[in-house]
Amino acid sequence: MSAGTDTLSARRAAARPLAASLRGTAYAHDVLADLAARQMLQARERPLAAEVALGALRHVHTIDALLSAVARYDPRRVEPPLRAVLLCAGFQVAWLDGVPLFAAVDEAVNGASEAAGRRAAGMANAVLRRLASAVVERRTPWIAGDPCLLRVGWADGCRFSLPVLPDPRADAMAHRALAAGERPARLRLLTDRLGEAAAEAVAWASQATPATVLHRHALRIDAPAFAERVRAELGLAADVAGDVAFVPAGESVGSAALLAEGLAYVQDTTAHLAVTLLAPRAGERVLDLCAAPGGKTVALALLMGDEGEIVATDVAPERLARVRAAADRMG
Repeated sequence: MSAGTDTLSARRAAARPLAASLRGTAYAHDVLADLAARQMLQARERPLAAEVALGALRHVHTIDALLSAVARYDPRRVEPPLRAVLLCAGFQVAWLDGVPLFAAVDEAVNGASEAAGRRAAGMANAVLRRLASAVVERRTPWIAGDPCLLRVGWADGCRFSLPVLPDPRADAMAHRALAAGERPARLRLLTDRLGEAAAEAVAWASQATPATVLHRHALRIDAPAFAERVRAELGLAADVAGDVAFVPAGESVGSAALLAEGLAYVQDTTAHLAVTLLAPRAGERVLDLCAAPGGKTVALALLMGDEGEIVATDVAPERLARVRAAADRMG
């Protein structure tokens, strides 16, 4: 398929990986990569598509509650393709104040029609118009315990004209859980372990959009040269700390020459911690279960000085192709 044929806008494309995740048939990242490979999603559209899809996925419980509060909406009775469209629109309305309300609603209605038919489009239109009309302020300081205020950032809230969260006086745990985008059972477990304030901080942090973490290929580039290349290609907003660089959320790193040349790789800090705790040595044999897309496989090889054997496995053979590609790119 040539570029420009049946291409999707970022907001329309976002519903596809989310629907696959809701069905449990594919990972959102894999669907986005497939759309890009088939040239259905142009490079300039990929960052926004990923932000909407993954943001809606992280906040799925809260968005479901938000839609249920403003309209007749029961997520259990909505098929995944339509639910994905509504969740993506809800995320844009509350979290992405740079997207005009009318644009989020109109594109979602068109997407609902394509995904589930004209009747679904009418339902989407009714739900999302009620959501948009309930918005009072898309950005205002967040205050804990206000059921009309949805937390959308560390210190920011989106205010609605009616309660969109449970009354904390009637059900404090349900209010705290939805405010943090967490399931009540897990928040209760975190609260028992950490205390109320720390549990809410952990829950909220797990829903926030993380920075992209680049790790240096220690066998190919030294630390000063790595820092210089990061700043030259990704700007001063990237925070370089030794062998890693933290790139702010929303900044695209996919076109960075550092990655294409195999001088760096992407891996979040918790995944990398698993590798460093294992502390593999040169000459050892390591089994990497559930290895795709290959970040830990690469990190293991680097810590081993590229001497030894790593057996990388995954339940999906097609995902192992990404491990091979990562290994080839990193040499």
